[in-house]
Amino acid sequence: MDTQILLWIFGESDKLTATATDIIKNKENDLFVSKVSFWEVAIKVNIGKLKLPFSFEELVRETLSNDIEMLDIEMNHINKNVHIPLYHRDPFDRLIISQAMVEELPIISSDAQFSNYNITIIW
Repeated sequence: MDTQILLWIFGESDKLTATATDIIKNKENDLFVSKVSFWEVAIKVNIGKLKLPFSFEELVRETLSNDIEMLDIEMNHINKNVHIPLYHRDPFDRLIISQAMVEELPIISSDAQFSNYNITIIW
């Protein structure tokens, strides 16, 4: 899932589509969030661009306690990033896209720019 979806799960779940909600709530589905999402949140909180309704530490705890796996950033993810088109210029999202490509994972996202890439988008 992309960063916005992670935040919506724990804060504004009414913004999720029925499809996204069903997938997230189905305990048979494996859910992943990139560690780059936590880095993005930490930076945006630090510079005042994002205000969380809970602490950053609580976001991490809730993610883990809800069986959402944190996807490590590996060199093959970074290598893939070098070779994907610049349809999306956000570096955090580009790494999430690269990880999805390498790991062959769909992405739950409301970001229309993700659909420019050869990945499965769920929304």
